[in-house]
Amino acid sequence: MKNIGQFLRDTWRLFAWLINFIKTTILSLFKGLFDQVKSKAYIEKFNALEAQVIHQVHENLPAEPKKFWGAHHKKVLRIAYIVIISMMVVNFAKCVYKPSRVVIEPVVEGELIYFKGVTKPLNGIKSSELMAGGVQNLVLPGRLVWNEEKTAKIYSPFAGRVESVEVQLGETVKKGQSLAYIQSPEFGVAQSDARKAQAAAILAKSTLSRAKELYAHGIISKKEFEQIESDTAQVIAEFDRASARIKALGASYNSINQKFPLNTPTEGVVVEKNIYPGRELNSDLSNVPLLTITDPNNMWAVLEASEVDLGRFEVGAEVTIYNNTLPNEKLTGKIIQIADFIDPVTRTLKVRVEVPNQNKKLRAEMFVQADIPVTNLEGIIVPARGVFLIGDQHFVFVELDVNKYERHEVKVGKRFADKVEILEGLKQDQKVVTEGNLYLQEILRSSVRAQKGKVESSPARLLDDVYQGITH
Repeated sequence: MKNIGQFLRDTWRLFAWLINFIKTTILSLFKGLFDQVKSKAYIEKFNALEAQVIHQVHENLPAEPKKFWGAHHKKVLRIAYIVIISMMVVNFAKCVYKPSRVVIEPVVEGELIYFKGVTKPLNGIKSSELMAGGVQNLVLPGRLVWNEEKTAKIYSPFAGRVESVEVQLGETVKKGQSLAYIQSPEFGVAQSDARKAQAAAILAKSTLSRAKELYAHGIISKKEFEQIESDTAQVIAEFDRASARIKALGASYNSINQKFPLNTPTEGVVVEKNIYPGRELNSDLSNVPLLTITDPNNMWAVLEASEVDLGRFEVGAEVTIYNNTLPNEKLTGKIIQIADFIDPVTRTLKVRVEVPNQNKKLRAEMFVQADIPVTNLEGIIVPARGVFLIGDQHFVFVELDVNKYERHEVKVGKRFADKVEILEGLKQDQKVVTEGNLYLQEILRSSVRAQKGKVESSPARLLDDVYQGITH
């Protein structure tokens, strides 16, 4: 106990010393500041600085402003001081002032909610007018691609070096036209094989002709003749194979020049070119084509539809295409194919649309937007965000007056990406809450819980946080 008492007395002495030290330090600081003010050192420094400013301004002004400054510079500086001090006072007042927060108590009567005493619409709760049924459009994003049925991607079947390129981007080519020439030892081997097979076929035919005569005169046996006939058929088949390969590539084996012509299998326009003289072509090249030939008068638009859109349109339906680069032009296309599966990554359904491009303003990989008329509705159309589900029932909040809302149960019909058809529970002249409806539902839930004796936070606190700045 003696040790504890001594500890407490020492602690009290330390605390008293600390208080005395702080008091002495503060008094010394104020005394020093008072002495500085009393000696007028700050005033002299300020006057010197002011005189320097007056002198600098006076030296750099033209004649007429200099005359005005020389006569009235003291008044101008006093006005500037007053403005600076006023701005400092106003900014300080803004920092200190904290406006009072308005707490709005909602009133709940059954399914009805209103905010008593508020005459202006609350921020965060918005309503929209309803629209009667009619033809609704499904809006789908997509991109343009070349028509694959009229597009040829040209690759080289042989490795080698590009000797020359005969076409340029945008040039129109005909079927079978040579686009480039490639010096290829591999092609030279194919030419050599064809020439060898040709020579062997000629020799085999001559041997077969002599064997027929010998067999007719009984000089050789039937077995020997049949063997010669079989060998000749094999040699001719090998020649047909080697020559067919060369002809299929649009080349010739009459002379072994190792010069392979890269020909186009279709007519069209050169829209992609990844080849140039001197380029080495290897067997390990990527899948990028050397040249792409297509008919740009017809393109495809690949649209992406969600799973819920499945069954709302069919092949043959007309589609209106929009593009940001051509805002004033509407293109009409037709659905030619709907994918049979959902993309596992994007969870979308690919829809292919044929789009005319007679003026050639469209380009591949352009982003587009498509409007597809899906159905003729007879109910009332409501934005999808205005409808919410409780259990297995659908509800909306109807705006009866300014800041006065009532919950209605509705029966929904067909659904779209951003709209819902309402079959029962609404009238066309009503307005439905599209923003803030879940908040209103929370007010009803809190009211029901309060009536059941459960202690919950007041919805007014939520309103206080969400709807700041509301004026009466």
